[in-house]
Parts: sequence; C-alpha cells; structure tokens
Amino acid sequence: MPHRRQTAPLSSAAVAAVLLWTVHGALAANVTDTIDGWHFSNGREYPGATGLLRHNPDDGHGAPGCVEVQFSFVGGGNYVAAMAPAPADESVRRVRLWLKKPGRNRITFRGVDRTGQTFQKFIDYRYPGWQQIEVNLDTWVHSWGGPADGTVRRPFEQFGVLIENDGEAKKGSYFIDDIEFLPASAEMPADAILRSTYTAFSFDADERWRASRGGKLDGAMWTYSLPDVGARTTVHAGVSLFGRPLRMRVVVESDGPGHELVAELASHFQHF
Repeated sequence: MPHRRQTAPLSSAAVAAVLLWTVHGALAANVTDTIDGWHFSNGREYPGATGLLRHNPDDGHGAPGCVEVQFSFVGGGNYVAAMAPAPADESVRRVRLWLKKPGRNRITFRGVDRTGQTFQKFIDYRYPGWQQIEVNLDTWVHSWGGPADGTVRRPFEQFGVLIENDGEAKKGSYFIDDIEFLPASAEMPADAILRSTYTAFSFDADERWRASRGGKLDGAMWTYSLPDVGARTTVHAGVSLFGRPLRMRVVVESDGPGHELVAELASHFQHF
C-alpha cells in the first residue's frame, strides 16, 4: 500500500538551521541597507566565475529594495562574493542579516580585520526563502593573510557573503538585506538563543534515502508490504539535524490506518 511521507519544519535553537555560532541578543550599532561602499569579487584565484552586484528595487525582506548578487559558474570558478564595509568600531561582535539563496549552494561568511587578515566559515542550509542569520565574529574556521596567526584584531574593515559552486545552481542570484553590526550586549544572558524553523529533509535524491525490509521509496512516496504481524519496514538516510533540535514535525498521508510510525534519531554510537 502506498504511504506518503513528507517533511515539515524542525524547530531548532540555532538560527538559519545550520548556524553553528550561538545567537545572542544585542542592539544594532549600525544598519546597512544600501550598496554604498560594497564591491563584487569573482574569486579570481579560482578562474571562471562571473557575476555582478546591484541594488534590486523590487525584491527584499519586509519591503522592496535589497542587494542582489548575480553569479555564474558555467565557466568554472569556486565562488563569488559581495563584500560590505564594516563600521570602524571595536565593540562589534555580531553581524545580523537577512539572506535568500538557491537551496543547495553553500554560503560562506568572510571578515577582513584591520591588519588585512581574512577569516572565513561556512553555513549549509537548504531553505530557499528569506532567512535571518546572525554571525558570531569571534569564532572562525579558516584564516590567512596579514599576520596569518588566526588572531582577530578589531575592528573588522570588511564583511562578505560568498556563494559557493557546490550546489545545483550554476547560475542565478542571491539576495542580502538589512545588515546590522552588533556590539556585545549585557541586556540578555550569555546563553540566550533565538529559535527558528527549517526543513530538515525533503526526500531529494541527494539526501540518499533508502528503503529496506520490504519497502520501496520513490521520492516522497513510500510503498511497503507488511505480510506478518510485527513486521517492520524502514526508510533511512544520514541526514544531519543542525543546532539543538527541540521538535520535529513530520506530515504523513497514508491509506494504512493502524500502522505505527517510529522515528529513530542517531548520533555517534547512540540511538533514540
């Protein structure tokens, strides 16, 4: 009998689904909503990418008007970037922005401090609509240039949003709006977090879902047979749930009333 399973948003304690940096409350030190001082980079160290940066008067979060970054990886390349000037303020510790991007392309955040040292870290999430993200400027994954010692020397002079050539979209646009540069704040406790929802999985082919024990999976359509009392069939995949999940909502349409559904979550050597 056919058994259709669809996913719905998972409530997470991390903003933008995959945000690896704790989100703290803070007051805006400066808000950037124009493209004055921005510049475009085609990642020339990896030749082939093209694109441009422009003000889009029609799109935007909440109201029309945002930064649009057009990109093309048809001729190769690894990334393109939109680089914004950062305020000359040593108290800045976070950047909050709204972002809309193609679903499967990785986004990388880049900061350049006053010594010319460049810092980077990336975020993977698939939601294609407007999503608010808050980036911690204290923690980074990669660094190079300047003193090349991995130590941030404030203030940051530039903040960049890059899109990577690692997804299905080889040509398109991503959009940035309402950037805020935020200082550390004593108004909220250090462990304060924001909650957001995101689609954890959608049974796309690249998620590599598999059916076993008498079942067959075709996209989100699961057809199975339970010939004996107590028989069990499963669909499973190694899909990561990012942040600190609080709830998971799964929408099921089925003509098999009375069958029990069990969701199993696993981490390293643990099953729940």
